[in-house]
Amino acid sequence: MDHPDIERTMLTGYPKPEYLDYERHARQCDVCKAGMNEGYLLETSGDCYCSSDCTAKDLPEMDELLQDGTLFWTDWYYEI
Repeated sequence: MDHPDIERTMLTGYPKPEYLDYERHARQCDVCKAGMNEGYLLETSGDCYCSSDCTAKDLPEMDELLQDGTLFWTDWYYEI
């Protein structure tokens, strides 16, 4: 693997490894730990969220972050 986030996470492990298939998922949701290839990305910290529900749990100010562009929806298919 040539992606440092994935390599680092592989070394430290996941709380729910059954949710992540390294052949299919480029990232993991910071809240529910589900594997994902698209979702919300918080630009300032690099935190990833699979859905608006998970994002709202971690970021009550989600609407403001979306408006100012700090939080946005993206995909990571190219990293697999």
